[in-house]
Amino acid sequence: MARKTFTFEGKRYFVRGRTQEEAIEKAALLKYDLKLGKVKITGDMRVSDWQTRYLEEYKRQAIGDYAYKVLMSISRVWVNPHIGHMRLSDVKQMHIQKIMNAMDGKSKNHINRTRFHLQSMFEKAIANGLASVNPCKGVSMPKATDGTHRALTEKERRTLLSVCETNSYGLWCLVMYYCGLRPGETESIKGMDIDLQSRILHVRGTKTAASDRTVCGTTTRHGFKRQASR
Repeated sequence: MARKTFTFEGKRYFVRGRTQEEAIEKAALLKYDLKLGKVKITGDMRVSDWQTRYLEEYKRQAIGDYAYKVLMSISRVWVNPHIGHMRLSDVKQMHIQKIMNAMDGKSKNHINRTRFHLQSMFEKAIANGLASVNPCKGVSMPKATDGTHRALTEKERRTLLSVCETNSYGLWCLVMYYCGLRPGETESIKGMDIDLQSRILHVRGTKTAASDRTVCGTTTRHGFKRQASR
């Protein structure tokens, strides 16, 4: 089985054929159809095409930029290389299991994100009449490593604060450090969210409604004056 790949409008497509010549011919036809906008939402569409539609229609407006970038990475690294070229109706449980097996030893959080993404993507395919069953059901989870999140040591804390004095990303790191924010939460901060007089910051949640909150700022001025003047 031969395979041909090509890129169209920043997206990678995979085409298979019995021979290299057949794969090249199919790739040319698909590229032509893409240019004419003829890729339709049907059960015969490729997983990679449905995944693009799913992310655009169901996720782009529902989650933050950082979370969206994570899903795009999962799509590019794990989903498309394994099943992106397949028709939605052809994907079986064993194909999803193969993806899970390939993730053996990865972090528990990353594996769970990938499985949830696949589960949700196929549930929406069923809801749109593009598939009859969800191939993710009954899939066994691989061995995973626990996360390594921990508090900074005193030495690491001093180093971080020192580097923030001169690094161009210093102010960003200081906001996360003093306010306890995740990287994705800093992306949605706007001027209207900052009350300098009361030292209050409104954080727009990126995961759940509960993560939308108000943070009381520190009284320290470490690094902020120098960074803000740049």
